[in-house]
Amino acid sequence: MCLTRDEIERSLAEEAELLSEVAALLNRAAPLEDWSATHRSAFALALCQPGLGTAEQWKATALKRHLFGPDATGDLPPLLLQSIPQEPTTRECRFAERLRADLTSRVRLRAGRYLNQG
Repeated sequence: MCLTRDEIERSLAEEAELLSEVAALLNRAAPLEDWSATHRSAFALALCQPGLGTAEQWKATALKRHLFGPDATGDLPPLLLQSIPQEPTTRECRFAERLRADLTSRVRLRAGRYLNQG
């Protein structure tokens, strides 16, 4: 499938918007219940997408440690685990990849700890 330049630019803009929105949700410690399904699924996939290659798995591990601390065991809130799509679309995978690549530069250290409390 060959995308046009406009389609690629729209896709990149959509990814950047999602990245900014997820960072804002984490920075203001918004409860997962307030996140849209798109935001939750992208975030969940970024942290624990099945079938990742080695490089992407390391990015996911680095993201978990940044958000939850070096002792992060991999346990995620149930609502987040339920948000992982069984068969992620290409779009959902792109969103997750963008979060793995850039979210740590947009949120403070341990910004996700509140998600595992309560």
